[in-house]
Amino acid sequence: MQPRMDGRRSGGVVMYVREHINVKNVARENLITGNVLRLQLTAYDSIKGKEIVISLILVYRDCTSSKKKFVEEIEQVVSTNERNVILLGDMNLNILNDTESADYLNMLQALGFSIELQEPTHETNCIDHVMV
Repeated sequence: MQPRMDGRRSGGVVMYVREHINVKNVARENLITGNVLRLQLTAYDSIKGKEIVISLILVYRDCTSSKKKFVEEIEQVVSTNERNVILLGDMNLNILNDTESADYLNMLQALGFSIELQEPTHETNCIDHVMV
């Protein structure tokens, strides 16, 4: 769990993991713009016949924080040599608005992420994201 430490009501990140899923590592990353929790899970790939590591990066972006600073910080979080990365969370950044999300989406796509959710998640906005 990555709670908010400033006493405000919204924010923080939590992940519930079923008991049969193997958690290899959990790390908190403190951002100026929000909260990040990184989990490394292990799973058996029956096609390749070996165990693989899946990294889940869970994010909450404070909606009052700078979008530009968030993009810079999240780029540092996801710019690793890891494979099998899933980025998900409440980014409070509308990816259905090209003007609002261009820098964010360009950065993620340049790093090889694909957008897996492009439907409204809050009214007419898509502010909750799943990127693989």
